[in-house]
Amino acid sequence: KIKELKSIKKDSELAELLGVKQNTLSTWRIRKTIPYDVFYHFCDREGFLLNWLLTGENNRIAEKIPPYYNVSSDAEIMEINRLLAESPQDKALVLKLLKGKKDIKEALEGFDISKIKEQEG
Repeated sequence: KIKELKSIKKDSELAELLGVKQNTLSTWRIRKTIPYDVFYHFCDREGFLLNWLLTGENNRIAEKIPPYYNVSSDAEIMEINRLLAESPQDKALVLKLLKGKKDIKEALEGFDISKIKEQEG
């Protein structure tokens, strides 16, 4: 369906569009497996419904719902969302960084940093 939608003739073009190697695409076909995360991100990026891609049911085009940040008055949040929309691959990295920061903060709770610094000095 994706090849049809995007007028793609070669598997190498499809693999590039999905962000995978051609042999990975071949492996999916042989194993008859579908990596939902890859197709979910493809559909999200291209505006297609994952359900339609997998089953052929309902409309293929996702209804455009304005992102929550369009109503935000916080200019920094709007800028962050704009930058992430331009670079979808950075979303995962930003999420990992924020989760990592939260994990570190939670791990350090209960430690009195000032006492640790005094012991080092």
